[in-house]
Amino acid sequence: MTPSSSKTYRLAIVEDHELTRQGLEAMLSSYSDFTVMASAPSVPQLLGALGKKKKVDLVLLDLRLSDDSRPVENVEKIEELTPHIVVVSSLESPYLLRQVLSTSVAEVLSKTQPSEEIVAAIRRTLGGSRRSLRKWPLRWIAILYLNPWTFPIDSAKSWNYMLRVSQRSESLV
Repeated sequence: MTPSSSKTYRLAIVEDHELTRQGLEAMLSSYSDFTVMASAPSVPQLLGALGKKKKVDLVLLDLRLSDDSRPVENVEKIEELTPHIVVVSSLESPYLLRQVLSTSVAEVLSKTQPSEEIVAAIRRTLGGSRRSLRKWPLRWIAILYLNPWTFPIDSAKSWNYMLRVSQRSESLV
């Protein structure tokens, strides 16, 4: 896919799983308007890999990194490079997700989303927009805000009622 614009965007990737990092690089490199400037398993390593050319248009960031860094601190360091940050994560930790939502991150995506959706999110972010939480799938909002240990709900019907979700879809009733 090639957009009509001739501008080339400089991207960087922070992902601690090498296979995922290489997959993101390969996927993004297939678009003529994207150039992956650097990728690394941690933010400090990314900054080192970029060296003096610390100019990027957007950074893709994993939430949970093997260096045990905090997502909020990672976002703050990346903000020195660019205001455009997209999180691509397994979203396994509601705690970390809640933390990163308090930052300037433009989009939060699941690693399971199709590559077209990740590319669309990158393009939206580079265009200056932020995705609203209201556009998230309701199951993500439920996982994020309803902790089953403090708020037990024992059936799908109860979850649907509590979230005001239709039995057949994930749309608001």
